[in-house]
Amino acid sequence: MDNSQSLARRAAFAVLLTLGFYLLALAMTALLLYIPYAEWTYGGRLHIKLLLFCVIGAGVIAWSIVPRFDRFTPPGPRLLPNDQPELFKVLRGVANEMGQDMPAEVYAIGELNAWVMDRGGIMGFGSRRVMGLGLPLLQVLNVSQARGVIAHEFGHFYGGDTKLGPWIYKTRSAIIRTLIGLGEHGSLLQKPFIWYGNAFMRITQTISRGQEFTADRLAAGTVGSKAMIDGLRVIHGGGVMFDAYWRNEYAPALDKGFRPPLADGFARFLTVPRISDAVSKIVNAEMESGETGLYDSHPSLRDRISALQQVEVIKEEETNPAISLLRGLENLEASFLSAITDPDTARKIQPISWEQVGGKVWFPIWQDHVDTHKEVLQGVRLHALPVILSDPESKRRLLSGTAETEESDQNAFLEGLIGAAIAVILVGKGWQLNATPGNDVTLSLEGFDVSPFIVVRQLLVGDSTTDSWEKLCTSVNGDPVLGTA
Repeated sequence: MDNSQSLARRAAFAVLLTLGFYLLALAMTALLLYIPYAEWTYGGRLHIKLLLFCVIGAGVIAWSIVPRFDRFTPPGPRLLPNDQPELFKVLRGVANEMGQDMPAEVYAIGELNAWVMDRGGIMGFGSRRVMGLGLPLLQVLNVSQARGVIAHEFGHFYGGDTKLGPWIYKTRSAIIRTLIGLGEHGSLLQKPFIWYGNAFMRITQTISRGQEFTADRLAAGTVGSKAMIDGLRVIHGGGVMFDAYWRNEYAPALDKGFRPPLADGFARFLTVPRISDAVSKIVNAEMESGETGLYDSHPSLRDRISALQQVEVIKEEETNPAISLLRGLENLEASFLSAITDPDTARKIQPISWEQVGGKVWFPIWQDHVDTHKEVLQGVRLHALPVILSDPESKRRLLSGTAETEESDQNAFLEGLIGAAIAVILVGKGWQLNATPGNDVTLSLEGFDVSPFIVVRQLLVGDSTTDSWEKLCTSVNGDPVLGTA
């Protein structure tokens, strides 16, 4: 039996499991309603507590399994053929090669991801094809790799996965609603649904993994094995780092009302040596020991690449950046923020360059942090820091009012506070602040470069003889008190 026949059988089994769940739910509902009926009819009595238990339980199950209408909320700005002719030329080309219709709607999203799905309607009926393409994804892939991702998504259309998906997703949601509802009513009634839910998840996730292998193979036939394998490596490594980028670099700027370039910033972030080294280690570790879990919806990176290596398809690669397929990237990123925040907030967000982030975002954050802890910094002079940070009693005074108990947490707090205080002093003395994505914060003046947070980190481990510390001390006029700019 070939793989397509196997997938077809498993898909049919998933549909049967879906019907089985609803039969189980209806049978449980009928049984619960029958119990008080039988007690009254054949026993001539009716226990109020039992009646309430059965009626409420039946009501919870019945309400949980009612199919919900799929209300689709656009995840970002909609991409239109007239506005993005280069991108839609690629989309149409891949669709034609795979014998598929174009999606009804294509959206730009702010994720290192791409997806297709049938949205709207009930249980997939009355739905339409929708595609999401991540702006950061297009930033880190070349055109061939992006075509591979698109071909993979069209592969889900090709295999009918997007038709099966709503059934599986809606059934999972119904199972979860049932378990949550019954959890407040009685654990006894949960047991059949827990057993059925576990079986449903194991089987449907196996189907999902098979669909991913099929979509990968179809995409490799369109763009070549190498582009697919390289693209998967980039996506896996970048995906691990995107949350850190968003949380540590981009979100602080948004919180202060500024919008640096999202996709470009992530590309810069990934090129920082310590970040790129970490990405390489993550990908290599996954390739050496990554395993596919029983409940994983996607195969492991190692399994996907191993399968693709068996597909020897050679195609000429287009190595220009995939982001070049988009026009008006800055406007798209602004529209994306408008789609995920309320309009009033989005209108107030100002575009800035990454070179401006240090002064407009981080400096105010550090200033607020220093002002909040000004009392503990009172009298602490710059040149005395090696002595202060090596003395347990002095460190305890600096830590007064904090909740940190572990030494590593205490050192992290002191590094953040004292590093911020030094940065505020240096900016006040005319030093140039540099805080680009992923790089250590540095301040520069007349050929001197200092990284205040690294300097403090070194002092906290007892290293007061470093070039960084000596450079800082000799380049700062006087002996300023921390907390005073």
